[in-house]
Amino acid sequence: MKEPIEKYKLELKNIQKESSGFKKISCPSCHQETLAADINIQDKIAKCSTCNVVFSIEPKISNLLSKSTIKQEVIRPEGIDIFYFQNDLDITIQQPPLAFDIVAGILLPFAAIIATLIYFFPEGRDPSILFPIILWLFSLYPLVNLFNRKKHKMHIVVEDETLSLYRKPRRFIKDKHIDTREIDQLYVKKNQHIYSIFMIVNGVNGQKHISLINNLDSLSKARFLEQEIERHLNIEDRKIPDEAG
Repeated sequence: MKEPIEKYKLELKNIQKESSGFKKISCPSCHQETLAADINIQDKIAKCSTCNVVFSIEPKISNLLSKSTIKQEVIRPEGIDIFYFQNDLDITIQQPPLAFDIVAGILLPFAAIIATLIYFFPEGRDPSILFPIILWLFSLYPLVNLFNRKKHKMHIVVEDETLSLYRKPRRFIKDKHIDTREIDQLYVKKNQHIYSIFMIVNGVNGQKHISLINNLDSLSKARFLEQEIERHLNIEDRKIPDEAG
């Protein structure tokens, strides 16, 4: 077999691969690579097993940490109004429907219709007209609330020392008042297709998780509210294990 007359080679340039997803730590004294067992990530210090020098690793991993904590900005979704007045933050959103209104708005009218039919078409004995009237009257409250739901607003007011949440109308629900100095973090939880905002609050007996808003219909609304409240309170966002992705 004849040898090829001319050999063709494709010369590739040496491409230096960027290691943006990881970082190796070397001792500043002897320049030996530091083992993972000798690195304390929480305190951002390390000890060289070769020359026994203790040194800070914060400057070397700060870029890596900042890349891992970048979070996408959430644009204000429809249905949320936000106002700033001096040092106060005022957020207005539509009240989520209460489970009572949905259930009662379906069951009570249905029961009222059945009671009305029984009154007009009795079998054996004459029923009282009082029972259908009472059911229809009780049906009005949840039905009116469902029809006027767009007019029902919820206000989150963040002042210097207090975060308050109140409803107009109140709907028999107490207002919430939280000391902003005790708020450690906000996060979003998902239950099927419904989203809620929770706060981690520092208490005398330790941290506790308090529900701020329930029954939000979209992740963008929940994320935006979390983002704006944390930003106003200068709270650095961090990932919570139970948080919705």
